[in-house]
Amino acid sequence: MLGARVDDVIEDKMLLEIVLLLVAGAAFVYFRFQYKTTYWANMGVRQPEKTPFINGNNCASAPEVASKKVHLNDISVAQYREFRDVPFYGTYAFGVTPYRVLTVTDLDLIKNIYGAYSKPRSPKTFRLNVYIQ
Repeated sequence: MLGARVDDVIEDKMLLEIVLLLVAGAAFVYFRFQYKTTYWANMGVRQPEKTPFINGNNCASAPEVASKKVHLNDISVAQYREFRDVPFYGTYAFGVTPYRVLTVTDLDLIKNIYGAYSKPRSPKTFRLNVYIQ
């Protein structure tokens, strides 16, 4: 009889530890995501207001694009029009640990970047997206 009570107490403790571990893991992922999605704001770079959890706010990671309801170009043009007055803006691509994407909208700045990194065997790489009105 005493052995059965000890086993119940041990099971209850193990269940509590598992629940606490799951809650701590979920809290860690959530707060890490929140920390990672404040990078552009901390650097003084404008970014879209909404940063959905996991999806990010980059035009390529929009749920409408994944479900093929809206074309990627439509969301890209909408983001460009929203940030037309600044030379660049920051977004976050999808993932539990979102990665940062800087979109350059100023053509002179694009020319400077392209000229700086167009040397042969340059160790840096970048993706050049140009939006035309």
